[in-house]
Amino acid sequence: MTSSSIQDSQDNRKYANNTYIETTLICAFSYVQSSMGSDQFRSLRGSFVNIDLEADNDFYSQINYLKKQGLPVTYSNLQKVPRFNPCERNPSGGVNKTGMGSSAALITSLVGGILDFCCVDSSSWSDFTKIVHNTAQCCHSYAQGKIGSGFDVSAACYSSHVYTRFSPTIISDLINKVTTEKGGLPSPKDLYDCVHSEAWDQTMKSIKLFGACRLITGDVCGGSDTPSMARKVLKWQKENEIRSSVDQAGKIGAGAATLWERLIDANNSVTKTISDLCVLGDKPGAEELFSDLATLTFGQWEKLCGDDGEDCIASSLCSLRAHFMKARKILKEVSGSIHFTIKPFLPALSH
Repeated sequence: MTSSSIQDSQDNRKYANNTYIETTLICAFSYVQSSMGSDQFRSLRGSFVNIDLEADNDFYSQINYLKKQGLPVTYSNLQKVPRFNPCERNPSGGVNKTGMGSSAALITSLVGGILDFCCVDSSSWSDFTKIVHNTAQCCHSYAQGKIGSGFDVSAACYSSHVYTRFSPTIISDLINKVTTEKGGLPSPKDLYDCVHSEAWDQTMKSIKLFGACRLITGDVCGGSDTPSMARKVLKWQKENEIRSSVDQAGKIGAGAATLWERLIDANNSVTKTISDLCVLGDKPGAEELFSDLATLTFGQWEKLCGDDGEDCIASSLCSLRAHFMKARKILKEVSGSIHFTIKPFLPALSH
């Protein structure tokens, strides 16, 4: 399988290029070739595989669809949208995404489907998921032309968790080798060795929302361009010599380094408080307390802090809100530093 053969097929069927799909097909089948051996892989020649890709509605804005149907943009009407509703193109030819990691979900699903269909050897479901994760990370980096955080792919594989990225050299070494030696395509052996390398050092700590919490996302019908935003943030980090260790914050660009450390602290506080609320939510009577607090405003929560029985939950909810607002404020400061909007303007909330 080559890039040109995929390209020719697309041209003959008058489909537009899709770098994410093309790259994923090449990498996934390269892995399969190395996994099963060249002789067995060659026996597949002449076979045809039909792949249907359908995207969940939550990945894309449904606002224009609802408007065309003459329906108000409400949660109840959103539930009426047909499942896997075809994405509408905007005037620029793109689609309005909701920012939930659609490209990573597409790549991970496609990799998982191909590897499962081809019966890739694995000792367990956990081992298979690890192979899919590592392969999808390589695919995503190739498709985007850079090594990002990797969180979207990780979330597509492992669901909700607190994540620390793998060392980027794991993939960058492969990309550099491919660029100089392979004409832009990874050899099956190089890719296989990368996927099974012992150097993968990402960490994933499972996290869940406490039972009484509902996560609601807003459809803004298009947001920041993620690759452009990431490039600006990485450039800002490099120019200001940001380091992950606090003890290096005294170098040039200490102000930016301190800002980044503050953001890390705020995010860590969010995850810790959510975990604390999960523990509190398992205690007797917690469900009733959460239900009562849900009918009150944030200002009323503050007044309950310190009352017997409700002080822990009410105080933790107040803390959670404060940590979220702090993280958002810091992101606004970062936005000002890189001259790019990471978070849209949001008026101060009183409740």
